[in-house]
Amino acid sequence: MLPQNSEEMQAAIVQWVRSTVPTVSAERLMDDVPGCERFLRARSVDSIPPPVVFGIIGVAKIDNLLNLWFKEHRPKWLRNEDAESEHMLRDLTRVRPPKGMVPKPQR
Repeated sequence: MLPQNSEEMQAAIVQWVRSTVPTVSAERLMDDVPGCERFLRARSVDSIPPPVVFGIIGVAKIDNLLNLWFKEHRPKWLRNEDAESEHMLRDLTRVRPPKGMVPKPQR
């Protein structure tokens, strides 16, 4: 798939948000769609294909990154309640190395 320009990518993000996230949360996220685009582009995603089924893009990396972005934008109390799934997504997407995998500095 060819790289998308900013408008096309943001439209794809909006479509994903509206098809995946409850309406109240989706409206709250609309202001940060440009931030989501920057988040994805920083992780080498330059286009979002149309969903293969409702709410799922079908490319694991993109699905995981969109879900991670969404989880990072949930209310603090909910993030604390479900922190484990956010940690697992970070490990899957290599936003950071899995715990215990970083060598300790030599003294």
